[in-house]
Amino acid sequence: MTCDQVKSRLSWLLDGELEPSEADEIRRHARDCGKCGALLAEMKACDDEIRGALAAARPAQGFTRRVVQAAGRTRSSWRRNLLSVAASFFAVLALGSLYVNTRTTPPLQVALHGGSRFHADSMGALRIFVTDARTTAPVPHALVKVFLAGTAVGEFMTNPAGSIDGFFRVPDLADGQYPLKVVVDSPVGVDSLEQQVRVQREYRLMLTSDKPMYQPGQTIHLRTLALNAFTLKPRAGDVEFEVADSKGNRIFSKKVALSEFGIASADLVLADELNLGTYKATVSASGLRQERTLEVAKYALPKFKLDLEPGKESYRPGDMVRATVRARPGADGA
Repeated sequence: MTCDQVKSRLSWLLDGELEPSEADEIRRHARDCGKCGALLAEMKACDDEIRGALAAARPAQGFTRRVVQAAGRTRSSWRRNLLSVAASFFAVLALGSLYVNTRTTPPLQVALHGGSRFHADSMGALRIFVTDARTTAPVPHALVKVFLAGTAVGEFMTNPAGSIDGFFRVPDLADGQYPLKVVVDSPVGVDSLEQQVRVQREYRLMLTSDKPMYQPGQTIHLRTLALNAFTLKPRAGDVEFEVADSKGNRIFSKKVALSEFGIASADLVLADELNLGTYKATVSASGLRQERTLEVAKYALPKFKLDLEPGKESYRPGDMVRATVRARPGADGA
């Protein structure tokens, strides 16, 4: 066994971590090798002094200097380093476990059912359960406050089963995501719950036109009526009109604000030369679409010939005029 091999095992020899045969071989080498023997003796002296210092809790004079000098001359053992790292890891793990097991948990457990999507300016509903986090028992007479987009929308009291069925008016919000917050105050403690919900405006749309058929060059007059799908009150906001020709080409698009009565209109002047056939007019708002078909064609109005036959040839002032009107197709057969 070489000196380097012996020096790397001296700390294990002092700690009693070697097999008896290997320990005897290192001792024999230390007796025969002056340098290794001196190092072993110095390390043993330091080890004895450290143990004595730990026992007395007061290190002897010069202890620190000798430990530093010995540590500088001693080759570190990879096994001892590994054990040191492992010991540090388990110490940190134990401290983390101690924190997890002793940290304070919320006194209440609040469960929210439903309420992921609401319709603006309509009635919303939530079911909330409140239980004691330690005993899982229902918490009655707990004050539950509900906030939507930062606005208080409801205040309720839990029943003996620790639950509420809360109904509230959803504010008239624009389409989008908003925070829904539930705050619970009870004799057991206080807790809150917050999540994102979607608010959507729900319309009922009706689209009309001034007539079902148009000729090139004429004007299409479109009108829509938008109502709240739940209250049937006129809605505010914007709607978008679109018209596509018989080949599916979008030839018109216009966004219009609804009036206070929920009405909006748009006009489209048809070109003199265009695709004839069935056109599609649509109006959309908040993801809802309403459409109707229109016919665009060249046509001539039917011609009629009218004949007027008076009841007599002449009348005097004050007489009642009686006549017969007869209509028949024109001479061209139209």
